[in-house]
Amino acid sequence: MEQKHVSEALKEKKEAEGALKTSFFGNWKPDNDSAAHHYEKAGQFFKLGKSYTESKSCYIEAAKYYNAARVLFSAGKCHEAAGVCSKELGLFEEAHHHIELAGDTIRRTEL
Repeated sequence: MEQKHVSEALKEKKEAEGALKTSFFGNWKPDNDSAAHHYEKAGQFFKLGKSYTESKSCYIEAAKYYNAARVLFSAGKCHEAAGVCSKELGLFEEAHHHIELAGDTIRRTEL
């Protein structure tokens, strides 16, 4: 069952990477919003597959691209999820850092 989730995560990650590619004839700019969405889904699938390190890195990438697309609430939620993954890995300092980033990012949505 966990292997199924990891394979789904790898597919989503590949979709995210595809959304960021640009070409001369097609996409002129990377699609940050779509890439962020796919990275977030990949993070969810990795988390279900108990691959917390990969999940954390996908959530961090999703937050980065949500910030670039100015979708701050979703960026904050991804930082929060990265913090939870860090906690599961026993990286409490890193978890604290991501939770603080989540709070700061979500707070910026109110401005």
